[in-house]
Amino acid sequence: MIQNRFSVFLFLFVVFVAQPLFSALILAPVGTPTRAIQDLDHMLGQFHTGQNLTEEQKEQNRRLKRHILTGTFDIEELTRLAFAKHWDEFKPDERKEMIDLMISILEAQAIFSNEQQATKTKKSEKYRVVYRNEQFLNEKKTKALVKTMILIPGENIEVAVSYRLRKMGGGWKVYDIIVDQASLIENYRYQFHSIITKDGVEELRKRMKKKLEEIQIKRGKK
Repeated sequence: MIQNRFSVFLFLFVVFVAQPLFSALILAPVGTPTRAIQDLDHMLGQFHTGQNLTEEQKEQNRRLKRHILTGTFDIEELTRLAFAKHWDEFKPDERKEMIDLMISILEAQAIFSNEQQATKTKKSEKYRVVYRNEQFLNEKKTKALVKTMILIPGENIEVAVSYRLRKMGGGWKVYDIIVDQASLIENYRYQFHSIITKDGVEELRKRMKKKLEEIQIKRGKK
């Protein structure tokens, strides 16, 4: 159930374990939404991949993913928007629990997906990211949309990936990802609302915890 709703997010980690082509990349000005995505792409390119990663390399991957999820992504905003009207019904401690669960599941699932990709891929495919444009989503210019296109020439693949970002302090954080018009938040919102409406918040909490446990067990067997 929950696993299917993480596919959009996990897709990015699977794609970005390929070898990036950074030739002729013109960096956007520091502090802009586009530069935030370029910096994210650079970090994703630092993951260690391969069939025989050392424990040190695996730990570096774990630290990097944790940094991306907590430092580059605005999981709190993502979670709030995913729960929509139900968010107002939560107490502060319940909100924190849901945010922590989202971070843990995304982190654990992404790590497992990345390791699977490393062992199953016979050769790395080079990709190129084309930064198409950015636009502000409100008059205060505190929210923005950055549109990109991921090109994998060897596979003749083109994937439109857009990011919604929110300005926080002096930088920007990603709170939604849209892959070929499929929004991560909308996927979550539909699934969460369906479960809460039918079975209640407690059932959703149980399913999320169960999914996290299943992922951790799979990781432990590797």
